[in-house]
Amino acid sequence: TAPRCGSRSFSRSCSCPPWAVPAPTARATRNTAARSPRIPRGKEPLPGTLFLRVISRCAYRITRAVSLYVFGSALQSLPRQWVLRGHSHWSYEDLKHWSTDYSDCGGTKQSPINVDTAQATFSPDLRPIQLSGYSLPANKQLKLKNNGHTVVLELPESLALTGGYAQQYRAVQLHLHWGSPLGPGSEHTINGRRFPAEIHVVHYNTKYDSFTEAMVHPDGLAVLGAFLEVGHGENQYYHEILKHLFEIQEVGQETLVPGFNIAGLLPANLKLYFHYNGSLTTPPCYQTVKWTIFNQTMLLSHNQMSMLVSSLRTDDDKLLQSNYRPVQNLHGRRVLASFQTTPLVKHAPGSDDSATAEGHSSSFHAGDVLAVLFGVLFAVTALAFLLYIYKHRSQNTRLDSPTKSKVIYTAASTENTA
Repeated sequence: TAPRCGSRSFSRSCSCPPWAVPAPTARATRNTAARSPRIPRGKEPLPGTLFLRVISRCAYRITRAVSLYVFGSALQSLPRQWVLRGHSHWSYEDLKHWSTDYSDCGGTKQSPINVDTAQATFSPDLRPIQLSGYSLPANKQLKLKNNGHTVVLELPESLALTGGYAQQYRAVQLHLHWGSPLGPGSEHTINGRRFPAEIHVVHYNTKYDSFTEAMVHPDGLAVLGAFLEVGHGENQYYHEILKHLFEIQEVGQETLVPGFNIAGLLPANLKLYFHYNGSLTTPPCYQTVKWTIFNQTMLLSHNQMSMLVSSLRTDDDKLLQSNYRPVQNLHGRRVLASFQTTPLVKHAPGSDDSATAEGHSSSFHAGDVLAVLFGVLFAVTALAFLLYIYKHRSQNTRLDSPTKSKVIYTAASTENTA
C-alpha cells in the first residue's frame, strides 16, 4: 500500500507538509487555555468586585468553549478561473509585473479575494446552483493537459449551469491550484485562512458564440470554486484525474481521460455558497467573472494531495507548485452569501449526500449560536447575582459579630484561590 503521512515509510520517502498534519482539537485547545487571573491571597475584594469577577470569568469560559466547539471544525477543515490555453510567458514568480504587461491585472475588481464571513451579505435572491449534463459516460474521452501553469481538463459544452444564474452558462474546462510541502495553495481564502488546494470550473455565457467572445464582456464568464483539504479516505472522483498526472508530467503533454461524473468534484450541497463579481486570476485578468465559492470543502487523502503537489513540472524543469495568486483588494465590492454565514462544512465522498442535498448541514447557523450563547450567559449572570447577594448578606451578618470579623477575609481569599 502507498505510504501515508505520519507513517515511518512515508517519512523516509518525503516530508510531511504542514497542511497534512491534523490541527489540535477543540478539547486539546481548551485544556491548554490560559486561566483567568485569581484574587491574591489575603486580600478582600471590594464590594461588587466579586460579582464582576464571577461574571467575567464565567462569560470568558463559556464564550471560549462555545467558540471552540462551533468554529473549531472550520479551522480544521469553503472560483475556478480560466488559465490561458497554450504556452505563455507570464509566471507566478513574476506576479508584481502582471499589471505592466496586462493592464486589467491592476484593476479594481480583481480575483482572488479573502471572504470575510462577518462582512458577507445574506441574499435570499441567490438560488441553488443547478448542473446539467455533468455526468459523462466512460466512452466520452476528455483531454487532460499540463499547460505549465496547472493541470487542465477540457470539458464538452454539453455541461451547463441551468440554475443559480440569470443566464445559462456552458462549461469550458476545469483546473486546480495548489501549494507545496511548505504550505497550502488555494487562491481564495476564508477569514484569512488558505486551504491546501482549490478547484475552478469555468463556464461562458451562452448569449455569446464562444468563450473568446464572452471573456471580454461583464457578464461573460461564471466560475464555480471549491476548496480541497486532507481527509482520511481517497476521493474516487479526483482519482479519475490524479491517476493520470504521471502521463503529463512535462509541459505540453496531454492524455485522454475516460468520462466520469464531473459533479462529484464539487460539493453535494450546491445551495450554500458565496458570490461576488471578479476577474480571471491569471493574465489577462479580465474583470468579467461571476464567482461562486461553495461553503463545503472537498476531501482528498494524504497521498492524493501529495500526488497533486509533486507530480507536474514547469518549462524550466522545476516542480509545478504554489500556482496561486495572492488575494486582491475588494475596493468596496460586496460579497453575497446564499445563507446565514456559518463555518465551512467538510464533504467526504460517500457521505449522506441525500440529507445534504436537502439543505441539512452539520454547521451551526449564526442565529442559533448567539441564542444559545446569550441564554447560557443570562443563566450564569442570574446565578452569579444570587451568589453575590448571598455572600454580601453573609458578610454583613458576620461584621455585626466582633468575634467573627477576621474570618470574612480568610474565607473569601481561600474560596477564590482554590
